[in-house]
Amino acid sequence: MSRKRKAPSDESPPAATSKSLKMETANEDADYKYDGTGGFINRMLDAPSTRPNGKKGRPKTSGRDKLRDKSGHIKGKSTTASNPAAEALDLGPCLLAPVDNSGNRINQGRPEEKLTQEFAEGRKSSYAKSYHITWAAKNGHIPTLPGGVQTEYSHRCHQKTCVNEDHGIWELGKDNKARERCKASNGGSHQVRLGAGGNFEVVSVRCPHDPPCLSAASVVA
Repeated sequence: MSRKRKAPSDESPPAATSKSLKMETANEDADYKYDGTGGFINRMLDAPSTRPNGKKGRPKTSGRDKLRDKSGHIKGKSTTASNPAAEALDLGPCLLAPVDNSGNRINQGRPEEKLTQEFAEGRKSSYAKSYHITWAAKNGHIPTLPGGVQTEYSHRCHQKTCVNEDHGIWELGKDNKARERCKASNGGSHQVRLGAGGNFEVVSVRCPHDPPCLSAASVVA
């Protein structure tokens, strides 16, 4: 049964709590070190459209619009890969960003894009993970926990180059790493079947995580 998706909101979400974090936010390799570019993305989301030096002229593009433009660029050069579990949940297939020299930078096998924005102190640039950009372009600010506790972006689909924002969540590092067990499982996170209309339907959920992983599903008759 298909479900309608909610339209993206322009409102900035509040700081996440450990409970709400699981609801809005998933799988990185255990040895990957986070680079802190989430702060730059959040600053971009807060950067308004401004005129140069307060004078007349063409307004500078807001940070939010720049992120949306960059997200569209990233998805436009990505490759679609079927994901029966995700498709059965109306989350769409994986979108795999290229890991070559097609305009992006590769860091430990993960695609990055350069972001540039005008701030009060001048123009600043930073590289950010492509999937961080697509997620923030749709969902808004990257969530943080009280006390500065860092969250990690986790690919529920276990595809580290996937930029489908509906396949990713933000959660604590321990929860992110716990998903590695599902990644190593041969049974997949779900059992699915092809329905009468040719669409995948969930038969059962095997994953213990909340929300469940979207690993390779076993297709049954």
